[in-house]
Amino acid sequence: MAAWVPYRRTFWVGPTVVAVVLALMAGYVAWTLNPASLKPRLAEAVWRATGRTLTISGAIGIKLSLVPTVTVSDVALADPPGFSRPDMVKVERMELSLALLPLLRRRFEVDRVTLVRPDLMLETDPAGHVNWAFARPAPRPRSDAPSPEATPSPETTPPSQALSPSEALPTAGTPERRFTISFQDATVLDGRVAWIDPRSGHSHIVQTPRLTIDAPTGGPVEIAGDAMFEGQTIGLTARAEPVETSAGRPWRFTVSLRSAGATATMDGQIARPLEGRQYSVAIDANVPDPAAFAPWFPQLPLTSLHAVTAHAEVTDADGPVPTISALQGTAGTVDLGAFAHGARLEQMTLNAHGQAPIKLSGRLMSGDFESGIGGNIGDLRWLANGATGPVAVDLEWNAAAARASVKGMIKSPSDLSGFTLDVAANVPNPSLAIPNAPPGLKSVLLQARLTDAPGPMPFQLTSSAGDLTGDLSLSRYPRLSVEGQVSSRRLDLDALRRPAAAPSGTAEPPGGSPGSRPDAPPGRADPAALLSHAKLPFDLLRALDASVKFSFANVRLEGTDIGRIEAVAALKDGQLRLDPVTIDTVGVPGPGQHSSGILVADAARVPPMVHLSLDAPAVPLRPLLAALGLPQVVTGAAAVRADLTGTGDSPHAIAASLDGWAGVAIEGGQLDAQMVNSWLGPLQPLHIGGAGTADLRCFAMRADARGGVVTIEPVAMNTPALIVEGGGDVDLGHETLELRLRPRGKIGGTGIALPVRVSGPLNAPSAKVDISAKGLGGGLLLGGKDVMGAAGGGDPCPAALVRARAGAVPPEAIPSPGGSK
Repeated sequence: MAAWVPYRRTFWVGPTVVAVVLALMAGYVAWTLNPASLKPRLAEAVWRATGRTLTISGAIGIKLSLVPTVTVSDVALADPPGFSRPDMVKVERMELSLALLPLLRRRFEVDRVTLVRPDLMLETDPAGHVNWAFARPAPRPRSDAPSPEATPSPETTPPSQALSPSEALPTAGTPERRFTISFQDATVLDGRVAWIDPRSGHSHIVQTPRLTIDAPTGGPVEIAGDAMFEGQTIGLTARAEPVETSAGRPWRFTVSLRSAGATATMDGQIARPLEGRQYSVAIDANVPDPAAFAPWFPQLPLTSLHAVTAHAEVTDADGPVPTISALQGTAGTVDLGAFAHGARLEQMTLNAHGQAPIKLSGRLMSGDFESGIGGNIGDLRWLANGATGPVAVDLEWNAAAARASVKGMIKSPSDLSGFTLDVAANVPNPSLAIPNAPPGLKSVLLQARLTDAPGPMPFQLTSSAGDLTGDLSLSRYPRLSVEGQVSSRRLDLDALRRPAAAPSGTAEPPGGSPGSRPDAPPGRADPAALLSHAKLPFDLLRALDASVKFSFANVRLEGTDIGRIEAVAALKDGQLRLDPVTIDTVGVPGPGQHSSGILVADAARVPPMVHLSLDAPAVPLRPLLAALGLPQVVTGAAAVRADLTGTGDSPHAIAASLDGWAGVAIEGGQLDAQMVNSWLGPLQPLHIGGAGTADLRCFAMRADARGGVVTIEPVAMNTPALIVEGGGDVDLGHETLELRLRPRGKIGGTGIALPVRVSGPLNAPSAKVDISAKGLGGGLLLGGKDVMGAAGGGDPCPAALVRARAGAVPPEAIPSPGGSK
């Protein structure tokens, strides 16, 4: 029992000593982490590590345990002067879990850091300095009684550095011991990282919902987490193996990114990571759908790319400008639909190494046609130097026996300026090399020089359809403008016709589909509205200025030799003027005729304005009807005069606002009797006799427009078997008409004249006999023996022809009806 007492005392001594030691440690830690002194201690440590001022505006909380935890609120790290905001980093709350034993040696070893809602801004000042490069300040002399000379100045010392000797300064005669900070693990919650592009000034923002950093002492640093950029989620993993840079050994690192099915990896090393300098990196990317990243790079045509891979090797060993030492890339498909319907590039490859040219190759597809492209374009030096050039171009296109080449130089490829390119093409049979090529086009040869340097750009194009020659001068300042001349000695536009579109497989009922014309070409039915609401390309007129003279001789269209066409096109500040346009017509009855006109399209006005003035005494009808998209119902020549103005950005809007007048007069020609009879179907038995053509003695029409409502007064037609006269209104805005007509003819030797009212939509009007109509040469007439002559109202053509040819005619100058021709 006596032996048991000392044993029991010994048993309690151990726990007591441990408790006392723990109490002393806790007391020391509590004194060390005293909130009143911790703020300046942390600020001092950060100042010594970065040279930046740390501001703690919120409270500091301490939780004592075997793993002491410090909570700090409203923390900010200052930016150097000259940046966009006072603080580089702002943190709403920071939690630090500390290692206990190092803390007893006045050293902060943070086991874990948690940053809640940190806000980091990375930027470059006008002098090119970055705010993430930290400079350690020179050590300041310290003593228990510092002299005035040793006291730091207010300009170099933040307010938080006013520390007492018992807090941060060693006593005299003892080695200096400072508080130092390190950490092993960190977690970022709901973070925000922004950087400002020094060129554009645009701010880019990345959100980090959760990011973890593992940085064990002496071991590799590993980062993992997700980020949000421009609405896209990016998975991030990174690993770096830091080595003391003072030993001349760089950090090795690997970064992997994943987003929208795309992956990118960077593997390399960097000697000066805080400055982003002295690096060497290999980059590999696999992007199945580049269109997903179009919001990130709006200046690049990513929506047209598919299945892209790339490999690049980049270093800055030769200076501050990055150097690309190797580059390989592939693209499965490049959609060129914006330039040509259905066109695309396939199996595109790019390969370059060192100072060798960049080699391109691929296939150009358009429908079932395949051609090849290849050649060289620049080298890696201009890509690494911000695409500043110059760039040598040597590209070739080939298909069947066709060849084309582009050779020359581009001084500034970033804005496509300073270029001089020689273009040559030889296409013996375009139908074998170009999709939908006109079958009548053969032997195309092209020689041209493209340049934005002062002076003309000559070109020459020859083919079986004729020739085009000229020279154009291009200027980009103060805005894009083109000047020059284009001429032709022979131009057969019929040979440039494309193949007719294949008819659809849907069979139409007899008589055609509702709203279609009986004479409409196969597979082509009129839409519900005759006048298109599609926007006209007025934006093109606002984009450039031009002054080009055109002179075309021996022009052939619709089998008619038109003769010479000359025009001067002047485009300035959005206003296009074709003034004058002259046509010397041949191939019509009588001597050659001279026609002239003016066309103005003013896109500078809101809404745009279009004006047409035309004086054409003899226009061949076949090309005129073809240009207007009308059936070839009549042959011969027409006298056309017009002075019309409309406003709007579509054909429908222009027609709905039309003001002015127009007249058409035809004397002599041939009429397609079958086509006219199909139009007169509802009025049978009135028709033009004969199964083929009929002589057209005259056709005349005068139209006056105001606000899109056209008054036709009069309209007259005279053939041996049928005379028609009348008038009425056409509302172009609503696309309706209301006409009163009086056709006269003979049936079995008996004359008949029936007043008819034609009304309804333009694309499907209806006609009915209106015996109540008055004022049309006598109205209803049955059994008249001289219905085609004076008894039926006489010949309406003389008066109608005068009105059609005149701009404004006094009433007394109009011949009275009843005369014969």
